[in-house]
Amino acid sequence: MKIQEYQRLFQWKKGGLPFLFSDIFMGYYKKLDCLIIFSDNVWTNFLPKNIVEKTLDEGLVLFKDAKKFTRYVEDFEKHKKNCFQTLDKIVSRGDITKAELQNILILLTEVFFYYSKTEFFYTDKVFEHSKTNETIKENIVKFDAIKNQGREFLNKIFLGTGSYLDKIIKMLGNKFSVNSRELTSYSCNELVELYDNRRANPDKLNGRKEAFIFQTKEGVVHTQEGENARNLIENLLKGSEEKKGELRGIIANRGTAIGHVKIMSYGFEGFDKLSQLIAEMKKGDVLVAETTSPELMMACKKASAILTDQGGLMSHAAIVSRELGIPCIVAVQNATDFLHDGDLVEVDANNGVVKVLEKAK
Repeated sequence: MKIQEYQRLFQWKKGGLPFLFSDIFMGYYKKLDCLIIFSDNVWTNFLPKNIVEKTLDEGLVLFKDAKKFTRYVEDFEKHKKNCFQTLDKIVSRGDITKAELQNILILLTEVFFYYSKTEFFYTDKVFEHSKTNETIKENIVKFDAIKNQGREFLNKIFLGTGSYLDKIIKMLGNKFSVNSRELTSYSCNELVELYDNRRANPDKLNGRKEAFIFQTKEGVVHTQEGENARNLIENLLKGSEEKKGELRGIIANRGTAIGHVKIMSYGFEGFDKLSQLIAEMKKGDVLVAETTSPELMMACKKASAILTDQGGLMSHAAIVSRELGIPCIVAVQNATDFLHDGDLVEVDANNGVVKVLEKAK
């Protein structure tokens, strides 16, 4: 396995995403031979480049077919409604059975089947064909609401204190006298095994807090944690560092802007602090993030330009920048690593280039 054969999709820093979330995520993404690595508090996932070509073609087929697209939207709405009804019933009761937990884990996995269809690795070819296909044009008009509402749904399910996953984990912690933070390092199967009076191996749990890797081949997932995972990750990433002399990406909306950088990096456990980060941002700052989503809308409105590490021409950042009429460059890859709060930068979204004019003191 060579990292050059993969395309990076998402990255979460400052604590990354826990093992449990990754296991739920992989319930769907294993079908795409997804790779997840977590080390040094950074969580990153990748898809093989040949799989990305397939997903782009699948996305184009979906958006070209009015009936298929309508059925997808309707099924997504039904799934969201089913999730909320099922979770609300359990949360209001304050208890959860083994069968209910198994059902919930399946429902949460299926979330990613629906939401994945809004991601750039499904939709970039859609945007390219939108100028010549009337059905695609009509479906793109609906897309922004589908994407935003889908992301809001994900946030309520998975992110922050008070999310449904947080409530379920705390419920299980109380039920089985296990620290709820420990449960975020469990796998889905290990959560179910709590009902059989079985606890996950403490050494494995500690290892997962340091590093883990999910490797998938033909839909079969293999995991490693701790030192073994760290060594595999180091070997995998060896020689993959990009030159950081100049930042380049995909032009999502043309224009130029000069402003000071504001990094929006908050991680899984820092989601509750997001409002504070947005309040700290000044009007005219250049918003720099791994990606943007509805919870960053107020930051987008303050920004003179938007830069994201990942994304495509129908990502949230791209759509919002066109609505707001501000420059935007996506898929910059290392923007949140290379740039820092307070750096003065020039965003040239006519050529897809970012230049640092003055580093912050």
